Amino acid sequence: MNLLFDISYIFIITPCIEYGIHRFLHKINSTIHKQHHIEVKNNINAIELCILPFLAISIYNEYNYLAIGILKYMLIHHLIHNHPDLLPNHVVIHHRLHHLYSNCNYGIS
Repeated sequence: MNLLFDISYIFIITPCIEYGIHRFLHKINSTIHKQHHIEVKNNINAIELCILPFLAISIYNEYNYLAIGILKYMLIHHLIHNHPDLLPNHVVIHHRLHHLYSNCNYGIS
């Protein structure tokens, strides 16, 4: 039963949470997230440092599922922008379309 939850968390729950957070950041017109879109347009692919405090807090408090979700997001998002050849093509295209038309494709992983 635990394995079923783990798999569900990684492949169903985490992507839904990412989608919701990403859509919310666009809805409130987040300055930090807007900066990420500007950097991508200017071909600057830095790690999003604003996520690191959430990762540190989740690790410190032993919120392991949250930490795994954050690490998964960071890894896939980093690969999409810096090493797209390591991911399936449809994942990269999906995210690139979001950067072209920022009102769609809010899912990351």
